[in-house]
Amino acid sequence: MKIFKIVLGLLLTYGAGKEYINASKQLLSFLDPGIIIAVLLTLLLCTWLIGSGISKEKLKIKSWQFLKYFGVTVIIFIFVSFMSMATFKFEPEIVKVNGINVDIAEFMNGTKRIVPDENQRRVYCICVVTKLTADKELAKKHQSEFESGKFSGVIMTILAGPNANRYNLQECMGFASDTQGSSSSKKD
Repeated sequence: MKIFKIVLGLLLTYGAGKEYINASKQLLSFLDPGIIIAVLLTLLLCTWLIGSGISKEKLKIKSWQFLKYFGVTVIIFIFVSFMSMATFKFEPEIVKVNGINVDIAEFMNGTKRIVPDENQRRVYCICVVTKLTADKELAKKHQSEFESGKFSGVIMTILAGPNANRYNLQECMGFASDTQGSSSSKKD
């Protein structure tokens, strides 16, 4: 029974770390109070499971021993969270644009605050990617970034450079808002 408690506590800690990163990425905030409260409660449960499985005597919640186990559980949680963050990848969303299969999943998630509506955000992201991949030299140079979905650095470099207006990326915001107007006119 003690081994079962330890294994269950470790598995729950692992799951809490993975889910914390997943939920935080989806909500674009690592400091959401709901997530933090849920994680703390889960870590307290995990600490009790692990501590009562390891401890030879009855584990009291208001004790130094429980605090030590809680510290170890938090360290495991942080380790799992960092590993999850390093390996986190959004569900791929591939669009074929100008002969390149571009994964726009990360870009879609990153523009949630700019374009809240998912359909408009999709139109916006496809527009931006279309304008960028229309430049054959740029597309060839950064093809691996476009295919892997890690092209935010390419966009930032272009926007910070002297040729930012060359791609007319601001037009894409207009296309995204046009889909809002056409979708609301369909509802009328």
